[in-house]
Amino acid sequence: MADFVVTAKKLVFGGDSIAESVDNSGKVIFLPLLIPGEVAQVEIVSSHKDYDRGRIISILEPSPHRIEPVCPYY
Repeated sequence: MADFVVTAKKLVFGGDSIAESVDNSGKVIFLPLLIPGEVAQVEIVSSHKDYDRGRIISILEPSPHRIEPVCPYY
């Protein structure tokens, strides 16, 4: 699938962030491990009637709240 650049809007139940669909279809994209305000390049992994699920390819603009993990194996 194609890659998109999105901005995470807020956290929702379950720990995912949501972003607006880039094609203005009114759908939201659920993205795990993304902090609100971060800009990321993502790809859609599954599409449903009202929402999509995506995965992060790279974080282009990290949040100031993002920290490096202490454990090198994380």
